[in-house]
Amino acid sequence: MKLSEFDYHLPQDRIALRPAEPRDSARLLCLRRKTGEISHHAFNEIGALLKSSDLLVLNNTKVFPARLFGQRLGLASETYSKESRPRATIEVLLLKPLGNDIWQILVKPGRKMRVGERVRFGNGRMEGLVIERGELGQRKMQFKHSGNFELVVDELGHVPLPPYIDRPDESDDLATA
Repeated sequence: MKLSEFDYHLPQDRIALRPAEPRDSARLLCLRRKTGEISHHAFNEIGALLKSSDLLVLNNTKVFPARLFGQRLGLASETYSKESRPRATIEVLLLKPLGNDIWQILVKPGRKMRVGERVRFGNGRMEGLVIERGELGQRKMQFKHSGNFELVVDELGHVPLPPYIDRPDESDDLATA
């Protein structure tokens, strides 16, 4: 199977930028696999569409504000004066905790982030050090912070919206997920 088999055109005006209100009024497409018949419903009709032999799997995962924006500080081995220090904005997406405040992350833009580079988040509330470089923008970053890491990330982080939702995250994105 190829990833390209999942590509399809979706008109921009058909992408929901916010959840339906009320939530159970969201659209629901039903495909009858045996016949290929397609019908359109609202989610609040799902009970009438299910048979007793069907399995319904619910996703109750909590949204984690895992998208951080920081400023590059340069390599840890380099010393910069305050005026000459690079201040390019870097986007970091926390993927997986590895222990000891080390996380597997994605970095954007990733090409320029070298091992040993430091990034400052939240005006110095937290700092990250790239300790390993992976492929396709992946890195391992060790974080230095004061207090509880999860609380700092909750305060500084943003909800990582899918790339097809073209808007900044909002506080409701945490509450409605």
